[in-house]
Amino acid sequence: MKFFAERLAGSDFFRRAFEALPLPSTTRIEDVAGFLDVSPASIRAWITGKREPPRAAVIAIWHESHLGRAVTSAHSEYGETLARNYAASCEREMERMRSTIEALRLELAAVKQASTARDIPMNDPVFDSPRRPPSFR
Repeated sequence: MKFFAERLAGSDFFRRAFEALPLPSTTRIEDVAGFLDVSPASIRAWITGKREPPRAAVIAIWHESHLGRAVTSAHSEYGETLARNYAASCEREMERMRSTIEALRLELAAVKQASTARDIPMNDPVFDSPRRPPSFR
């Protein structure tokens, strides 16, 4: 969330995040002051715009508000979707590779069977020589 957190700064963001906190309005200032380890007077000054809140305080309160949690949840769901799609892609690629391996096994078995008819020994180096791997594209 680096791209979004870069824009979180200032009294306006702090005030909006503060108002969006899931806390009772009667104790919100004291609760936030305790959470951030500052005085309630500092919270009031930040809310009114008399003083600029530290960026760390803005980000911390934003992440605790329903606004920040919604973005975090959306990013988590998107990440999960990406991971599922990547896993499905890997499974499809593995299945293609299994098919290729099975085709090569069948081809080798056919060559070995044909070689027995021509009296080529099974331990002949022709069966162990390195071959160029098949293309999986």
